[in-house]
Amino acid sequence: MDKEKIIFRARGPVYTHFALVILLFYVIFWDLKSGIVQVISGGVLIILGEFIRIWCASYIGTCGRAMSLDVKRLRVSGPYSFVRNPIYIGNFIWSAGLAVLANFPYVIPYFWACLIILYISIIPYEEKYLADTFGEEYKNYSSKVNRIIPVFGKKRNKEKSEYEIRLGLKNEIHVIIYLVISTAVFITLTAIRGGFAVK
Repeated sequence: MDKEKIIFRARGPVYTHFALVILLFYVIFWDLKSGIVQVISGGVLIILGEFIRIWCASYIGTCGRAMSLDVKRLRVSGPYSFVRNPIYIGNFIWSAGLAVLANFPYVIPYFWACLIILYISIIPYEEKYLADTFGEEYKNYSSKVNRIIPVFGKKRNKEKSEYEIRLGLKNEIHVIIYLVISTAVFITLTAIRGGFAVK
């Protein structure tokens, strides 16, 4: 099996270990207090990051959580009209939110380094598959839309038929559950150690 394929399949465990890292920091730095500002701002980032993921999943369907690449149709509208990898941007945002909520912002560089290392391998692997599968259609799309940096203000493809919010929520339910449980645990631990002072 190719190294890139193995890394592609390992992306889920990479995401989920972020909560375990924060739990470890809770144990090590038990006396560190979290304020209501951290909890609220972290929560906002988590919601924003997951909103982006749901928005993306509502366009790409089940292929977003597949263990292998099997794309039937190239998606170029919605978030994919701004940037080619919007779901990964959502991951950077919600992972930062977990760290901020727990008042451990200094682990954000570690989280982001993990994501960068992961995507340096995954993105070229995905792009090669899409180029091989969709040929000129993908070449034309990738020439107009950036890989990582969103571009706003350009004329966008507005294919409404691609959007299906129910499918997006269904495909994201595992991430939503993970984030809800993680957030609830961190808020509970914050309360137990005497947090929530206004800072």
